[in-house]
Amino acid sequence: MRRLKENECIKPTPVQIQGIPALVGKKSSVILAETGSGKSLAFIAPLLHMIKHGDGLKAVVLSPTRELTIQLYKEFLIFSGAGGSIKTPRVKFLRKALFPTNQAQFDQLISTTEILIASPLKLA
Repeated sequence: MRRLKENECIKPTPVQIQGIPALVGKKSSVILAETGSGKSLAFIAPLLHMIKHGDGLKAVVLSPTRELTIQLYKEFLIFSGAGGSIKTPRVKFLRKALFPTNQAQFDQLISTTEILIASPLKLA
């Protein structure tokens, strides 16, 4: 709640009112809404609530472009507190420097990450 208030998220948007309970209830959801409607926070908040540090890789967030991937990564860092707590899930942005080139690096990535954010080309 503190992070929401710090980022001036006082009142949930309609997409958040509908989306957050569905995702917390672990229901499959497709969220379609205009830019600026609060879609990102509608799925970031439930993921950060449900996934804890040490759970291992539990979520892969795909976005269509590198720019949106970076934007989502920054939003995850803002609302997760960027490592401010041992319980906070570890969020990583899959980019060239982080891309595993062998099985050991892949194993390390998935054991030290709870939420991985990438564009489809990086996962191909």
